[in-house]
Amino acid sequence: MLRTPEQESRQRRPDEGIAVIWVAVFLLVSLWFVSLAIDMGKLMAAKTELQAAADAAALAGASSVDPETGAVVQDSARVRAAEIAAANRAYEGTPTPVVIDPSVDVTFPAANRVRSWLGARPRPATRC
Repeated sequence: MLRTPEQESRQRRPDEGIAVIWVAVFLLVSLWFVSLAIDMGKLMAAKTELQAAADAAALAGASSVDPETGAVVQDSARVRAAEIAAANRAYEGTPTPVVIDPSVDVTFPAANRVRSWLGARPRPATRC
């Protein structure tokens, strides 16, 4: 028995339309990967900003070394570190000042672990 084109179009194969489902799944997975990449970018940017704030605070604290004695003036170092940290911003949805607790977050090495060179460093002996 011969089928007419109208009868042919009525009978569908069982796998017809599966491409639409695969495209939808692919688009959802792609959207998930794009959102993950955006979140990771924000995370890395915040980490970089926080590291820059920590470095700036450490340098500000180190600037309170007494040039005469080479000793660290601890109160001054804590105040300078807190001021510089607060001047920096990190992104948490909106730019937020970096806040540190100077009494907890600022530490100093033991006195016997610090060396200060006020003049030229002695050169090691060389052999000819």
